[in-house]
Amino acid sequence: SKSLPENHAYACALVDVMLPGKDGFTLLPELKKYGIPVIFLTARGEVQNKVRGLKEGAEDYIVKPFEMLELLVRIEKVLERNGKNDHLICIYDVEIDTEKHTVKKAGQEVYLKPMEYECLLMFVQHKNKALTRGQILGALWGMEFEGETRTVDAHVGRIRKKLDWGNVIKTIPTIGYRLEAILGFLLISQFTMAYFLYASQKQTLKDQRKSQEIIFIDKFREFNRKVEESSKLLKNSDGEGRKLAAIQAFREVFGNNGAFYQYGEWVYNETPYEFDYTGISEAEVENNGEVPIQTIDGRKVMITFIQTSDSNIQAGILYYQDVTEIYQRTQILFLKGFVMTAFILIAAGAVLRKSLYATMCPLLELKKAARAISEGNYHVRVSESRKDELGELAAGFNHMAGTIQENIQELTEINRKQQQMLGSLAHELKTPMTAIMGYADTLLTVRLSDQRREQALQYIQKECSRLSRLSIKLLELTGLYEEEKSGLNLQNCQIENFLIHIKGLTGFTLKEKGIQLEIQCSPPNLQKMADVDLLTSFVLNLVDNAGKASDNGGKIRIIAGDEALIVEDQGRGIAPEDLERVTEAFYMVDKSRSRKEGGAGLGLALCKEIADLHNWKLSIESKPGKGTRVILSWLQSGYQLENTWQKDSVILEAERTDSTSV
Repeated sequence: SKSLPENHAYACALVDVMLPGKDGFTLLPELKKYGIPVIFLTARGEVQNKVRGLKEGAEDYIVKPFEMLELLVRIEKVLERNGKNDHLICIYDVEIDTEKHTVKKAGQEVYLKPMEYECLLMFVQHKNKALTRGQILGALWGMEFEGETRTVDAHVGRIRKKLDWGNVIKTIPTIGYRLEAILGFLLISQFTMAYFLYASQKQTLKDQRKSQEIIFIDKFREFNRKVEESSKLLKNSDGEGRKLAAIQAFREVFGNNGAFYQYGEWVYNETPYEFDYTGISEAEVENNGEVPIQTIDGRKVMITFIQTSDSNIQAGILYYQDVTEIYQRTQILFLKGFVMTAFILIAAGAVLRKSLYATMCPLLELKKAARAISEGNYHVRVSESRKDELGELAAGFNHMAGTIQENIQELTEINRKQQQMLGSLAHELKTPMTAIMGYADTLLTVRLSDQRREQALQYIQKECSRLSRLSIKLLELTGLYEEEKSGLNLQNCQIENFLIHIKGLTGFTLKEKGIQLEIQCSPPNLQKMADVDLLTSFVLNLVDNAGKASDNGGKIRIIAGDEALIVEDQGRGIAPEDLERVTEAFYMVDKSRSRKEGGAGLGLALCKEIADLHNWKLSIESKPGKGTRVILSWLQSGYQLENTWQKDSVILEAERTDSTSV
């Protein structure tokens, strides 16, 4: 013990009592000083030595010979009592050392990569619990699970292959992985219990045998002493007298617990059993150190038999002890353990069945809901009451169903609008086509004056031009629907320069009616991200509508600021009942006037689509006889304008600051 280092790492010491120079009892206190648990491993099996060793602090006392498996089990229990193997985790034939980060299978070390080791440790620490791939990713990789399972699947596959655990780590459909250990644990525990019961019974019989031998030796000595005394007194007596004296001595010493064999027969046997002398003598020779147990009349009997041949007596002496109770007690304990294991298995089966039912019910509900959605019932939803992964799955399913329902409703609405647009288009085409066909027939069949012919041709030209504009508007509107799918070409647009460009484009058209266009931009360096082509179409449509609504000599104003772009006129205005529908395709407030001025009812519909594509908000304010104001708010929250109408102008925030007029 003097050679032990101070930083020793000994978990247990196996010490022989009969050591050279210093016996095990003397060494024991020195080992205890280092906190090392001691197991005596010796051939000295006397009871007084066992008692001494255990009283002085030994954890266990094992007598040679012994079974190696028994030694290993006793060492394991000593380590458990002293907390020396908390770092060891054993499951099936796999041992995990959490201090050394090593894994052994059937005693052979298995190399696992760091993340494979952590994954295995997570499974073992959560036996019989279903783990989602998201939980595994979050615990080991520290990231949220977003549907990519290949990382977890690859690690689990390697663990299964290296440990041959294909049937141990089970895949739970739609959830994750679980380590199946209930049944294996119960079966192993049952076998372990049976082994320990057998070992305990064997050790009890050995102890009983040793005790019986001690008693037998003492009685045999007492018997020999009595026989010697009788021989001295009966020196001159015949053989019958000596025989009776020996029987008397045997009766006094062994009583009813033995039988006396002499001259080829059992001369004394007050036990309740009939013994076979030949079988007993052969068993004594062939027992090879095993405890001699015989079954007689259904009872287990431990027999000690000795044959003596000296000058005083030649006989066989049998001493027995009924050990049936030991066997019965072991059987009862085994049956109790078996019944308990069966009960646990039944209970575990019931719990597992309930767990599977609780798991499958939501999945069946999901299956039923999915079938209903596939049949066109988009209002179906599933319960989200669970707080586990199935609850998350249900929430995801409901979100998906809601998205599908919204998309279907949107597609239905688009289809309705397209049908309405086609109907309106057919209606809009009918009038000019009828007029064109009528004038064309007139020109072909009726002789007209030059003036009437010219008027007819002008009308045909006018209606053809309107149809051309109508087709262009429709192509633009169709292009906006496609733009919504393909994306916008957003650029940084300098608003002041943009408005100057708009004024140049509309100058000739407005000049014919003597309409004045004013533009204001504050601040002058105002910039916005927009698709310039679409924004140009947006403003040109608004100016075109304002010009059609204004009388000769009127005024149109375009005012741009940080929050909104406003186009206003002082024209006829729009009635309140028409304001909500003016952005519908082909809707016209005054159809006869609109057709006369070349309108198709698509301008504001185009503007609405352009605003929606940019996530802007389009709003229209109008007072009949005073004019119309169209407000494009750069934000979806909208822009609240001061509701003050004046005859020639409107008070705007942009006019209260320095502005640029062009």
